[in-house]
Amino acid sequence: MPKTKVDLSIVMPCLNEARTLKKCVHDAQSFLAKQKITGEIIVVNNGSTDSSAKIAKKCGARVVTEKHKGYGRALRTGFEAAHGKYIIMGDCDQTYGFAHLAKLWQAMQKSDLVIGNRFAGRQENGALSPLHRFGAKSLSWLARKRYKNNIYDYHCGLRGFRRSILKKLHLRTTGMELATEMIAKASHKNLTISQVPIDYRKSAKGRKSKLHAFRDGFRHLDYILLGQMRPFWRKFCRLVAIFITSVLAGLFALLAVAHIPNSVIKQKVSESADFYLSQSSMKPDLINNYNGSKMDFYADSIWLSITYGLEPNLQSVIESKYAYVENVAQDKNLRAQIDGELPANQTYFRYWHGSLVLIRPLLIFLNAPQLYLFGEIVIIALLITIVIMLCQHQEFGGAAIFVAASLMGGIISGGISFEYAQVFLVMGVTSIAAMCLVWSSKRKLLPYLFFVSGILVNYLDFLTAETLTLTIPLLLVLWLDRKKIMTERKFEKVLELILLWVLGYALMWAAKWLISWLALGDGVWSDVGNQIGLRSFRGEAGHGTLSLLRYSFKRNIENLFPLCLGNIFKIITALAAIIIGVIAIKNHKKKINWFWIAAVIIVGLLPILRIALLTEHGAKHYFFTYRALAAAIMAFLVLCAGIAQQKD
Repeated sequence: MPKTKVDLSIVMPCLNEARTLKKCVHDAQSFLAKQKITGEIIVVNNGSTDSSAKIAKKCGARVVTEKHKGYGRALRTGFEAAHGKYIIMGDCDQTYGFAHLAKLWQAMQKSDLVIGNRFAGRQENGALSPLHRFGAKSLSWLARKRYKNNIYDYHCGLRGFRRSILKKLHLRTTGMELATEMIAKASHKNLTISQVPIDYRKSAKGRKSKLHAFRDGFRHLDYILLGQMRPFWRKFCRLVAIFITSVLAGLFALLAVAHIPNSVIKQKVSESADFYLSQSSMKPDLINNYNGSKMDFYADSIWLSITYGLEPNLQSVIESKYAYVENVAQDKNLRAQIDGELPANQTYFRYWHGSLVLIRPLLIFLNAPQLYLFGEIVIIALLITIVIMLCQHQEFGGAAIFVAASLMGGIISGGISFEYAQVFLVMGVTSIAAMCLVWSSKRKLLPYLFFVSGILVNYLDFLTAETLTLTIPLLLVLWLDRKKIMTERKFEKVLELILLWVLGYALMWAAKWLISWLALGDGVWSDVGNQIGLRSFRGEAGHGTLSLLRYSFKRNIENLFPLCLGNIFKIITALAAIIIGVIAIKNHKKKINWFWIAAVIIVGLLPILRIALLTEHGAKHYFFTYRALAAAIMAFLVLCAGIAQQKD
């Protein structure tokens, strides 16, 4: 505590405000001197990379640091550092006039919390964009109704309050929504709140705004609707909202692309049909005699037939009809459909493929061979991005492990079919997002990310190597956490991510069947059990359960590289795995982190469990389902490297 009693602390959150900070500090000092107030000016350096901190010190302000970025975090740090009986907070971008705080200061003597009202004062032309004005007024109206008070500008950054109320408010938010939280909790605690008109000016020319209209607006809305709930119910409501929004958005997107005229895509679909007709096989190997590189022109011609047969209505989108004649090659059926000789007559409603949202617009510009190339380029670009991000954070071991798993598990060739390219697209995007959340200390968003990943992959793909969208991102998160002590609570968080992904996947699957039933009638439900059975132990092939299980695992494992090269390479790979395991255990010199090890093992077992549960599916479609085992390879390497690096 300072030797002199401090009446007022003026707190300014600061992120790269070198252009404007000096004037703001001088104006605040001028106000304190004019009003003869004993005060202090606190500038919270929130990760500035310019000379803001030096300028603040030179001007006589006290500088405190908050290393984690966030408007709310910066302000809370400033409040904790304040010594004054009263606190005034305001942005240091010259939008607020710190030299003219008299009205605010006078009101603070009678109220616990005083909010500036930009809409009641003078506003410089262009200070608030039409979007920001609409958003601020709309959200303030909603909050006013929600919290039953008369505050008309919930988002004004200039406000003052008694420091003693902070113990009652228990502020927790980290972003712009702290402005809403402060008023909401003050209302809940029956504190006296008033508002005063303030002038609002444009920020300095050339300054980049820190406000992100949609992101920050959503965070305010989220707090208004859910902020007062218990954490469990708050998360539950968010998940429900995400799911409903996803289903509606998915249907809207399918209906939107169905409105693309067939005449626009006819040329590229026709070129694709000619390409398939020119091939000697509908399931050729990209690499001779390597089943793991098999392309599925049969399935892709069905995809194109469904795409070409779409009509701009909900029933057509859900039925997903394609042209089919028994005992006629599918490429010929596609050709006949394009030529008007055969209608789309076979329903494929059990999927109503979300991937059409991507494929149909691309067919305006690209034919099938070009789409395969485009898919490969996108997926390889995502893989390279993941590797570069890991290397930039000095995670060279993680980068090497990811590359090894991608090569051995065939992820690198994931773009060679319309049928399963979307899995690797979702996997790549989810992986990048997960790493960004870990590095930016926003782990609390991981549950929502994995929930969305489960929803999205079911919408786009359904059954190929879908578990990769869970396992690879989660293994990357576990790799980044390998040197930290994993407690029982953190282990439960890993299980939560798995369960939320499964929940998102299952809910979208159920939604597809439910919507199909509502659109097409009772006959839908009879197909549910049949389709589950055809992909699990009760298959079409007539194999016994154990023999089918052995066959399925054998065919999937044999496609992994380099096991596909022959028995000698199987032996070499097995010996290499044993050697890697022995080296990891030998180099381990720290108490074993069993929770972390258990988490990695569980994730690594998920693709094995998938093949076991969907035995018939894996036995029939091994040439693409084997890619799910890339996660088992990665889990083994992460486990060995992580154990070796956990040293005293």
